[in-house]
Amino acid sequence: MTDKTADDLAAKRARWISAGWKPTKASNPNFKCRQCQSDDILFELSKSSDGAYDDYHYHCFGCDRDWWVESSDY
Repeated sequence: MTDKTADDLAAKRARWISAGWKPTKASNPNFKCRQCQSDDILFELSKSSDGAYDDYHYHCFGCDRDWWVESSDY
């Protein structure tokens, strides 16, 4: 990885964190991406306006993959 690429990735990660995304390492240090095995993953908790559900949205910075984990509906 070149310095420019590393700097670009760090800037992208910082933008996501400033938008409210959180690193998974803090709450689950063993969590890894199923596609690339990277642990450089951020997540956000998405709540419905009526409180009927909470879903987790994940983004891996190792392979640029996004996925959702849906929780139970209330």
